[in-house]
Amino acid sequence: MGLFHRHMGGHLDRVVFVAVFAYLGLVALPLMTVDDEEQIVRMKQELLGNLGNRVTAFTSSVDALQTFQAQASDFDLVIMDMTVPQMKGDMLAKQLLASRDDIPIILCTGFSDIINHEKGIGIREYVMKPIIRHEIARTIRKVLDGE
Repeated sequence: MGLFHRHMGGHLDRVVFVAVFAYLGLVALPLMTVDDEEQIVRMKQELLGNLGNRVTAFTSSVDALQTFQAQASDFDLVIMDMTVPQMKGDMLAKQLLASRDDIPIILCTGFSDIINHEKGIGIREYVMKPIIRHEIARTIRKVLDGE
């Protein structure tokens, strides 16, 4: 461990991460995240919010859908889990896309067999849980670039 890292008390990791996100153009995005686990929602809010993004987070798919339908143009990206209360991620994705067909959606899942099944409904990319910072950053950039 370098001298700078020791004296910064681990702050260097966040500085480097912020620099990488800024380089990739991933700051100041209005994002929606939906997950059934409050701890995961908080982690996503912290991870993306600390970078200057406006993160609107939900543990209820119904609340997320209602907010999105009322404010669809306010979001650049939706990052969601496949398993959310009241409405599964695939159904939520269909409803979001019915409201705004160009909204990029990233699905986070712990089940790789879901990925091939859900490709046809408009979900742009998938991230396997547990979420790794550099992987979500790369996936967001890829989705926003339309790759």
